[in-house]
Amino acid sequence: MKQKLFLMVMILGMCSINASAQTKKWTTDKKKNSVVEVTKSREVGRDGYIWYKLKKGKLYGAQNIEGKIVIPVRYSMVDYRCDDRYGSHWFCVGDGDFEGAYTIEGDYVVTTDKHYVDVILFGNNGRFAWVVKTNQGAWGLLDVKGNIVVSPQFSGGYSGNVPTIGCALGENCILVTHKNMEGACDLNGKLIIEPKYSSCFFSGNCFKVKTSESSSFQDINIDLPSSIRYDYVPFGGMYFDFKERPYIRVSSSGSSSNSSSSPGSSSSSNLSGNSNSGNNTTTVVVEHHRDPVPVQEWQSCTNCWGEGKVMCLGACGGTGTYYVGDRLRICSSCNGSGKKICPYCSGQGGKYYTVYK
Repeated sequence: MKQKLFLMVMILGMCSINASAQTKKWTTDKKKNSVVEVTKSREVGRDGYIWYKLKKGKLYGAQNIEGKIVIPVRYSMVDYRCDDRYGSHWFCVGDGDFEGAYTIEGDYVVTTDKHYVDVILFGNNGRFAWVVKTNQGAWGLLDVKGNIVVSPQFSGGYSGNVPTIGCALGENCILVTHKNMEGACDLNGKLIIEPKYSSCFFSGNCFKVKTSESSSFQDINIDLPSSIRYDYVPFGGMYFDFKERPYIRVSSSGSSSNSSSSPGSSSSSNLSGNSNSGNNTTTVVVEHHRDPVPVQEWQSCTNCWGEGKVMCLGACGGTGTYYVGDRLRICSSCNGSGKKICPYCSGQGGKYYTVYK
């Protein structure tokens, strides 16, 4: 009787092991044949630049019209940005709360591991630089290659009622704003004018500064460095005139059909970096075609922030009046108002742009 019971226990144990092995094999085969879907949608920037946004799960990347992966699919956000004031064109990427920057040719110039919460590409006088902000609210400046020129330390403030960032590329200098006061650094990052003035800018061949107690500007002559050790020359397609648009190429709706694969395919030719042939994972690229249509979109002027007027920089310095000796005079440039019509929007506060959506 004991022998029979022992045999029955042995048989049941072997059946259980065999069933477990079959389940494990089926589960392993199921994982090996899993399908990873990458969607691909056509995007058109405000400047007419055509690119493709890639998405896999909750992660994003970018591909140019020629099929090159310019941004790998590993970011929580990918956004194409351009500005006709500077002729700037670039990609902003996000990794959670932090931002980074790519050129449109795929150069990773500002990495997300630097933990900047805001990244802006500024251009002035043929030079370009990245203005960055930390999550403590401090602004700084990087050269075009991502090297720190001015470490984040300036808080920004207000110029009148207009909010200002704490650091910006100016004409042959870097303008800084800290606790509502303005100053300047040279292009090598050295602080040359302490941020203690209500207004500070470079004009002609000298700095013009004004305190809150003064009604007029005074000139400060400072010798700027003759050699610059940082790189402010744009590269990677981050600058071109909006009228030129050399990076726009005409393509038919089927131009990227070779980058899509059916569910039975082994991989995508243009997304080989995302395929996993070693474990038989199939990458499926689904392209969503949509033809953008032109629409009129209002954009506020960034020079006057939609107000239509800017501070008068004439004899009154924005106050509307000034003294000649002991006599109070009304400024003829602004007729005593302290403000003049914004030259960028002609007093309209902005204008309509044709954008493709």
